[in-house]
Amino acid sequence: MNDQAKQANEAPAENRPNTDGHQPQSKFEVWWKPYDEPIRQALPRGKSLEAFKASVRLAAMENPDLQQCTPASMLTALLQIARLGLAPDRRNAYLIPYKQTAQAEIDYKGLIAILIESKVASKILSDVVY
Repeated sequence: MNDQAKQANEAPAENRPNTDGHQPQSKFEVWWKPYDEPIRQALPRGKSLEAFKASVRLAAMENPDLQQCTPASMLTALLQIARLGLAPDRRNAYLIPYKQTAQAEIDYKGLIAILIESKVASKILSDVVY
C-alpha cells in the first residue's frame, strides 16, 4: 500500500475520498444544501453566492450553536441578510442563535453599506455620543 492510500484509510470517514476519487460532501455542504437555491434567488444581482456561503460557513464554524437552530429560522435569518445584499460576516451582519432560533442582526456598518450602495448617501460621518 502506498503512502497516499495509507493516509486515505487513516483519515476520518467524512474526509476520505470515495472509490470514484471524489471527496464526499462535508457536514457543512449537507447542512447548507436546503438553503442554496433560496439564497441564490434572494441575493441582489452581482452579489456572489459563494462569498455569502463562505461567510455562513465561517459563522457556523465560529458558533456551532447555529447548527442547532431550526431550518426555518435559519432560512429566515439568511434571507433577511441576503436580500439586503449583506453577508453574515460579523462586520455588516450577524447570525445569532437564541436557543434553537437563528436571528439576523444588522450592524450599523451594514446599514451604512446599504445606504452607500443604493446611492442614497455618498458619505456618512459618525461620532461617539456621550
